[in-house]
Amino acid sequence: MREQYPRGASFDVLLRLLPEHSLIGIRRKAESLGLRRDPELLLSGRVGYFDIESTGLKGNFDAMLCWFIKERRRDRYDFDCVEPEDFRARDKTRMDARVVSTLAAALERYDVLVSYYGSGFDFPFSRTRALKCGVPFPPYGSSRHVDLYYSARGRLSLHSKRLEVVSRFLGIPGKTPLDPDVWVGARLGDARCLRYVRDHCRADVEVLEKVHERLSAFISTPRTSI
Repeated sequence: MREQYPRGASFDVLLRLLPEHSLIGIRRKAESLGLRRDPELLLSGRVGYFDIESTGLKGNFDAMLCWFIKERRRDRYDFDCVEPEDFRARDKTRMDARVVSTLAAALERYDVLVSYYGSGFDFPFSRTRALKCGVPFPPYGSSRHVDLYYSARGRLSLHSKRLEVVSRFLGIPGKTPLDPDVWVGARLGDARCLRYVRDHCRADVEVLEKVHERLSAFISTPRTSI
């Protein structure tokens, strides 16, 4: 092992060579060999920063308004938002079916997705809406997932773990406020309010990428799925 992987090499090769071992065991083996961790190797493949906006917090009571995925280190976005005409759908309980469908297709194009509390909200909500709308959703294991919320909670000591607080602490601008009146208007299909929600969602994924870059050295290998 020492001859194949000399001191200073990335220890991430051990994750592939020793998949049946625990992460703690792999870390101990890496330390004994003097191997280092390369954050870039933790994010192989196509990486996207993901966020959604919705009319509320529960997928069986609420609907999706907008979603964005920004590709890492590229000025490329996948996104979709409901339009005023979607609110005139015959079946109001599935008025977001179109955007849920485009999201499900977009998720399939990424190997790693980075979110902020996505495991607690964005992905469960999206999956619930897909089931409601009859849209096939990517199965477990289709993409790896990095949830920066838990990275910030475990690696930083801040008074709040909200993305706005974390980004401000790191000196990262761009997190936009959301006026309650705008939110109400978006829930009722107001075109101006929907555009604001769209821009807000885009700003969130841009901030998310910058936060990830700052915290990447403290983030463990993504082993969870969306």
